[in-house]
Amino acid sequence: TNRLVTVEEGWPTCGIGAELGAAVYESEAFNYLDAPVERVTGADIPMPYAANLDVEAIPVAQNVGNAVQKVCYRAAWATADADPPAQRPTGRPDQATHQTNQAAGTPACVPNA
Repeated sequence: TNRLVTVEEGWPTCGIGAELGAAVYESEAFNYLDAPVERVTGADIPMPYAANLDVEAIPVAQNVGNAVQKVCYRAAWATADADPPAQRPTGRPDQATHQTNQAAGTPACVPNA
């Protein structure tokens, strides 16, 4: 798929996901990536003792799903049972034409027709 998502329960700093990302960025494999490396890690906090907080500190399936959607350039939605957005971005960003929204004055990304 030419994409890389790493998942680990450890902290974001000095984890295996960071090392894998660095190894890919420093090698020729970087040229084959279609999206930046996305890392899903535990929260950057001391590991809580309480079970209800422990669940919030480690990655869950929704975090992984959102990361995969992000590297595939698709919209990720907040909950698994939420309705998908009406229009999802199609194609890669380099295949899109950047236009300016006249009303808001902000750049908008519109897929090529």
